[in-house]
Amino acid sequence: MKSILIKITFLSAIFFFSKIAFPQCKPFILIDGNAIIADENDPDGLRLPTWLKAAQTLNVGQYVYSISVIEFTINGTALDYSANLKIPTDGTTVPSGKVWKIEAVHKNIALPSFSGAYTYSIPGAFTFVSPACSLMAKVQVWGAGGGGQAENSCGRGGSGGGGGGYSEGFYLMPPNTSYTVTVGTGGTGGSVWGGAGTAGGSSSVSVVGISSTGGGGGGGGNCVYTLGAGGTGSGQLNFTGQSGATTGAAAGGKGGDGANDNTAGAGGSGGSYGAGTNNGLAGSDGRVVITIGASSTSATTSIISSGGRDRLQFNQGINTGVTSSCGYVVPAGKEFRLDAVFYSGGASYVYFGPTCGSNTYGSINSQVPSSLWFKAGTYFYTGSGTVYLNGLEFNIEP
Repeated sequence: MKSILIKITFLSAIFFFSKIAFPQCKPFILIDGNAIIADENDPDGLRLPTWLKAAQTLNVGQYVYSISVIEFTINGTALDYSANLKIPTDGTTVPSGKVWKIEAVHKNIALPSFSGAYTYSIPGAFTFVSPACSLMAKVQVWGAGGGGQAENSCGRGGSGGGGGGYSEGFYLMPPNTSYTVTVGTGGTGGSVWGGAGTAGGSSSVSVVGISSTGGGGGGGGNCVYTLGAGGTGSGQLNFTGQSGATTGAAAGGKGGDGANDNTAGAGGSGGSYGAGTNNGLAGSDGRVVITIGASSTSATTSIISSGGRDRLQFNQGINTGVTSSCGYVVPAGKEFRLDAVFYSGGASYVYFGPTCGSNTYGSINSQVPSSLWFKAGTYFYTGSGTVYLNGLEFNIEP
């Protein structure tokens, strides 16, 4: 493996990191004694690959097992591949005449746990303060149900209120951050002949920007039957509550179910037909649940499993051709980072999927895409000609 040597004097600009403030519980490495958060998703985090020149120091830090490094020997205007290094201890210095390329950081994914669900089911506004670690949280929000319509004088019961909406999402919560949690109040049932129920209140969590509206109230006046509309959600995953319903003369309309949960945010039933005293029922209150330390899979693709890159150790470089008969499949226990693609003999696309000839995972028609990651068992092929894949193969460590 040989690479053209870019001017070290230019590259050295990225070698000198200033010490950054970071919250406890985050994994980090030390470059020249300065702490660098080992998380590419963090705006202040390490960017991979990162190059180090001779005499610089590299140490593992908090919650890091080892660092995967490719060592090169400076040979005039080129870099000659020297060795794969696993840096497990402190006090390691880049030797004279060498440069190091940091490819992966093997982190301890079992960080101090603040796992637990915080449930808010009483209407009102509350303050939630995130733990001292930056951790992923699953946030679930139900809007309140709408109130049902009172009985009317036209021989049938009132319309039911709509169920509250539902939304959920996975959010990285910065440490010691205050969030306002609002839980909506269920709508009140209507009174007097045909009296309309009121809409349920919205529920939300500030800062992350997730919310769900309450269901609409049932009714529209005596002998006017308007079903309460279901509430809606605004998050990463959203469901609409059921609309209210009506029944025959003997009973009032049933309230719609709250989205994703029949008890949270259910709409109030309409009043039964009778002697003018059967009011509509109130809708159910909303609810908010914040689960700290949740594992998010919603942001991952079918190409690579979540969290795999926290446990990688460089194995080898890949420069191989694939055809309609495939030619490369990511081995078991490995993950493959594709850095460049070259087309020959009329090829214009490379397809990838779980079997040879499958394009279940998609395709690429660019020469040098942004680095893409592929899990074990991924096959690559092209319909015609030959496609050359260039990238790096990593072992997944326990």
